[in-house]
Amino acid sequence: MADLLFFPRLAAQTAPLRRAAGALTLALSLAACGGAAPPETAAPAPTSAAPRAPTVQPQFIVPEDPSCDPFAIECPVDPGGGGTSFYRYWTLAQVATIDARAAFAVNLTRGSASALDQARAQHYPAQKALVDQTPTDWAAVQAQATPHAGLNWSQDGCSTTTLTNILTLGMTALYSQTFGPACRLHDFAYRNIPRLANEAQVASGQRDQVDHVSLRREVDDLFLSNMLDICAGKAWIVRGSCNNWARTFASAVRSYGGSSWAVWNFTWEE
Repeated sequence: MADLLFFPRLAAQTAPLRRAAGALTLALSLAACGGAAPPETAAPAPTSAAPRAPTVQPQFIVPEDPSCDPFAIECPVDPGGGGTSFYRYWTLAQVATIDARAAFAVNLTRGSASALDQARAQHYPAQKALVDQTPTDWAAVQAQATPHAGLNWSQDGCSTTTLTNILTLGMTALYSQTFGPACRLHDFAYRNIPRLANEAQVASGQRDQVDHVSLRREVDDLFLSNMLDICAGKAWIVRGSCNNWARTFASAVRSYGGSSWAVWNFTWEE
């Protein structure tokens, strides 16, 4: 009996160490999202999934109530002498107004993983064939209409390292699989939405500014919402743990994933 009691005591004594080790190494586990460990004091996220947004049709709309957030980047100045301008794109709905390609990307980002997987199955193979050529002609890759030129269909999901899986007793590996659909949607958004919005800003002569802080926050909120949707379908006995890991993944991405928000580069990662 004494031997049997030793293991629970040892587990209790080493639990803080395992939690700390897991937190320190979570940075290595979320490669698709610029992975890093979230602070343990991260603010709690919403406990319920947000309602799915309706499909956005391509149209060009100027916001009725423009605003400028000086804490994100310096407020742009109207070259026509009208004084301070405003951000043109700070939500996914506004990005969808750029053109049909942007609307297509936004609809996939806000839709289901199955819809993304179906679209990717149709368009990824041809793009991958160009990527695999030696040397790779990246201009040709980006110019290929799949179905719109310049979309990036690469993804690496919620990848984890062997060391991280060991130190978290396999929990990161388990939930990387569980949250796979949410991670695929997040990959697509990070590799397309900021770049499409930035291209519109450049095409406007820097007049139609993008608030990447607000735009990225909306994409990250969708990531958490999608993970909580997955957890909602789990048995009640594991639902609480699933929700906690969803917040852990989301907090890591929110705190440390900014470098993967592909504003300028066509970043191919698999």
